[in-house]
Amino acid sequence: TKLILLDSLLQEAYVQKMVQMIGRYKHERSENLDKYFQKVGVPWVARKMIVNTNPEIEITKEGEEWSILIKSTVKNNQIKFVAGREFTESVPLGSATIKCVAEVEENRITIHAEGEKGKGRREFVFNENGLTQRLSSEEFEEVAIRHYKRV
Repeated sequence: TKLILLDSLLQEAYVQKMVQMIGRYKHERSENLDKYFQKVGVPWVARKMIVNTNPEIEITKEGEEWSILIKSTVKNNQIKFVAGREFTESVPLGSATIKCVAEVEENRITIHAEGEKGKGRREFVFNENGLTQRLSSEEFEEVAIRHYKRV
């Protein structure tokens, strides 16, 4: 009986940490975003539009399926996935698609992506105040960071 109770408490604590991810987040500031997108090959005009937006992220979960909706004045982009399963995502700018696999941990969602321009990773790291999004590529060392506040 004590073991079952301990297991239930551990599961409840884990779920409470997971719930922290679900919600809405408003962009506050970015670091190195322009340089990162330049390295990725995003054209100048599109890059300037992206860098000068303040997107909002909404994260939801229904059953095993997660949804990350990124809303901006330029374009909305929705990513739907089940952790550990490969999925295809449309690139927000253009018609290309990339193959992705997402991992969900206590305070982090990591999306590993592979497309024509190589392999990349997006990490969403959550804390009590919001989230930090980290964009990186295996092709170069530039890393971009976007900070969001929970709303």
